[in-house]
Amino acid sequence: MKSLREKETVIINDLRNKLDSASLSILTDFRGLNVKEISELRNRLRDNGVEYKVIKNTLVKLAVKDINLSSLNEYLIGPTAIAIDANDTVSLAKTLIEFNKKYKKLEIKAGILQGHIIEANKVKDLASLPSKEVLLAKLAMTLNSPMRGLLICLEAIKEQKES
Repeated sequence: MKSLREKETVIINDLRNKLDSASLSILTDFRGLNVKEISELRNRLRDNGVEYKVIKNTLVKLAVKDINLSSLNEYLIGPTAIAIDANDTVSLAKTLIEFNKKYKKLEIKAGILQGHIIEANKVKDLASLPSKEVLLAKLAMTLNSPMRGLLICLEAIKEQKES
């Protein structure tokens, strides 16, 4: 059976690895939310493949010390839960901002965007961006439009030469 110190070391190492490799992590203060509201938030995040954990501030401080995120310590006051998304930055930000609109008690403290600490207002800015899928669709349409025009021109030239 592992001692408390060994369990904490495992938690610290796991958190360090996740924060270091995540595209976006967001620190929240969940005070004032009841069990039903927190469960709803966890379910929404889980549906998007996001991990949401309450972790002691001292363990977070130890985890970020070696990955150049020590300035995160100023946000580690009061209860802290961390949402960690390894894949899609926009959906995590959108989910938390939408939840915050419904339940004002959820406070976004700060975020870690690809290894850089961002303020809570920047998380809100991220939430206003279109999703990755929408951006890729817009890019495909933009790239497709000139090609379609070129095909029409080539077809016209071909018909002109044939007649």
